[in-house]
Amino acid sequence: MELTNPRTGVRLHYLIEGEGEPTIVIMHGWTGNYTRWSPTREMLSKKHRTIIYDLRGHGFSDKSPDLDFSFDSFVADHLGLIEALDIKHSVLAGHSMGGMIAQHFTLAHPEMVDKLILVGTTACPAPDASNMRRLKTAAFLFKHFFEFTMKTKDKKKRKTSRSLSGHGQSGDAAEPRSGREMHYFNNEYGLERQSEESENARSRRRFERRRYSFLSAF
Repeated sequence: MELTNPRTGVRLHYLIEGEGEPTIVIMHGWTGNYTRWSPTREMLSKKHRTIIYDLRGHGFSDKSPDLDFSFDSFVADHLGLIEALDIKHSVLAGHSMGGMIAQHFTLAHPEMVDKLILVGTTACPAPDASNMRRLKTAAFLFKHFFEFTMKTKDKKKRKTSRSLSGHGQSGDAAEPRSGREMHYFNNEYGLERQSEESENARSRRRFERRRYSFLSAF
């Protein structure tokens, strides 16, 4: 579902499931979208009215370089959304950047938050110009490190796929040339699709370890 926020004019995509009090509203993190909370939403919606939505600049909500991405704007989006849905108060949960927005909202409107749930987040950073410069530098380097990592990973996958396809076409019954290739072979020496979920989980764990090691320098 979508609505144009009555306070900010930003079009927000959202999903409501379940019935029962208290109402639970959940925010995803930076570069995420409403699907990040799908398993949690499915569980909570069995007993509670559960709302998740795409933050501005994410998912199916409005995106534009001209949008204001300050915390005040995210707070205004959230206030306008729950007012439009006639929610007087709720349990508010946020992950990562969503947790930071949730903290801002709770400080600004404590009477509208029954409970605050914070997951993998922090207190809002950059209280002064010096820390703001460091944060922007870290964000810039993180962005390019992430892009390089994903491109490298995709390149290795394509190379392995071409190599294994060659094995299958030739009918050669030799064993794969490396342990990595073993994961992609079935009994007929064709490509075997790995579980996407487990592969993504391994990639996320590796990437998060590198990211936290890097950002700890700041």
